[in-house]
Amino acid sequence: MGSSIEEELEHRYSEPQHLVHISYPFKIGKCEVTQGQWYRVMRTTVSDKRDEQQRLVTNPNSNIIERLRILAGAIIFEPKKVLERGLWNLAKWIIGRYEVNPWPIRGEGDNYPMFYVNYYEANEFCAKLTKLAHANGRLPQGHEYRLPTEEEWEYACRAGSTTRFANGNDDSNLNEMGWYSDNSDWTTHPVGMKHPNGWGLYDMHGNVEEWCKSKNDCIIRGGTWISISSGCTSSYGEYRHPKTRSHTIGFRVV
Repeated sequence: MGSSIEEELEHRYSEPQHLVHISYPFKIGKCEVTQGQWYRVMRTTVSDKRDEQQRLVTNPNSNIIERLRILAGAIIFEPKKVLERGLWNLAKWIIGRYEVNPWPIRGEGDNYPMFYVNYYEANEFCAKLTKLAHANGRLPQGHEYRLPTEEEWEYACRAGSTTRFANGNDDSNLNEMGWYSDNSDWTTHPVGMKHPNGWGLYDMHGNVEEWCKSKNDCIIRGGTWISISSGCTSSYGEYRHPKTRSHTIGFRVV
């Protein structure tokens, strides 16, 4: 697990390669949770979650501390977008006086990955899915659906490989397996459209990032439809605040 010396040079987040022992079997979703699956469990849509987040950051009565936190994250992770919006518009947004059109939704439909979901909501989905699956006998008692740990996620992503991507080191390998900035047309795509890795798992590289657990932290893994290739490697990840909702972050279940 972790980044090679070469990968460490291209990663903002990285940790040295090290051995991890996973002492138990587990199953992981072969695809990211889709918008159709989300709706059947949670009864909300990606548009609902987008609107909820947009109200949070533009409503004059919303928490200014929350807006400042979001702004700080934008400055750190998307400084170019901050500059493009301009300081005056940002000032109006901070005090809740900046009106915006509905945010775009990058891919909508039952087979598209769910996004605009924060860490707590992804865990809520898992808890409700567990309860439903126990009730209809589809999941044995004592088993549960949950988010993968970071170790489980990387183990599943690599599928026995030691290269940047599960099928090799080159960007051409990524093009076969994932949607990223060079081939996505700047939108998400229905799950399972690219080649799977050696263990039959789809979209581990690109499409949307995926919430994982990492000790006491929340981390996203897998890269996105707007990521460059170095952001889609098996070892790449970034820490996020658990309340973060984004058009680039989804999840899959264990």
